Amino acid sequence: VDSDQLQTGGRGAVLASLTTNLSRSMGDFSGALSTDGKRVGFFASVRQTHALSEAHSLGLVGAAARLVNEEIGSAEYWTIRGLRIDRDTPIEVEDVASEAWLLYAQADWRYSLNNSWLSVGVGPRFILDGAVEENAIRWVGPAFEVEERELVRSSGGVLSVVGSAGTSLGAARTAVRVDHRIRFGDAAFRSMDRRIPQTSARVSLEYDVAPSFWIAAVGWYYSGSTWEDYQSAAATTDRYSSRVSEFVRVDISVTKGLWRNQIDFSVSLRNVFGSEVVLHPTGALLDRALSARLRVDI
Repeated sequence: VDSDQLQTGGRGAVLASLTTNLSRSMGDFSGALSTDGKRVGFFASVRQTHALSEAHSLGLVGAAARLVNEEIGSAEYWTIRGLRIDRDTPIEVEDVASEAWLLYAQADWRYSLNNSWLSVGVGPRFILDGAVEENAIRWVGPAFEVEERELVRSSGGVLSVVGSAGTSLGAARTAVRVDHRIRFGDAAFRSMDRRIPQTSARVSLEYDVAPSFWIAAVGWYYSGSTWEDYQSAAATTDRYSSRVSEFVRVDISVTKGLWRNQIDFSVSLRNVFGSEVVLHPTGALLDRALSARLRVDI
């Protein structure tokens, strides 16, 4: 039983899950069962890797899940048990008790040569009959006010395309990854998914100055996102916007390892160039920052 999945619900309901993993020559299987005391959910996945040649391989992944309410979201969980989150903006809970289905598949092609590799993956992900919370938020200075809140059933999906590559040259290592998502589905699903940047990229470079001393630089790119919940607020004040702009962020770090690298101490400078990094319409501006970290492996 996975203790992290245990939740106590109303009327004595408990959400518990039992997980198993099985590996055979034909593939890796994983499965789980969960219940809230009234309904039963499940998760099942299979992964297979085929060596096409010495340098080429193809990986296939498929998964399906049926989620009970407690796994969909905390707002729905408490609302169907009678909790009024906001007396002035009650949530409509009709048909929220239905379970959601998740379907996932992906194919990954990988090419490896000496110390370099290239990988391309593509696959769809579907959410069927899931619960989505739709809010209309307006600005009533100096605070936000939820104008209306409603839970609706929604279905949709994302076609995910991922490309990555990397190489090692002596003491230097570099890698790059690009993710792009093509969304489809009903209006509620597309509105929710537009909060996630459609395109993102990560580039990293590491260099070993000595066996226990290395430096690293990492750069991120995220395309913009749209939060339709905040359109009403954006129309009444120029302080906030329903659109989060794209950004590029670069971090650098220096790390020193001790005791056969069982202990390492690092100092990082985040957002080196002081880019305007904001992740939410009302979120903080993540400016340049210096941080230190001590990690111990036991």
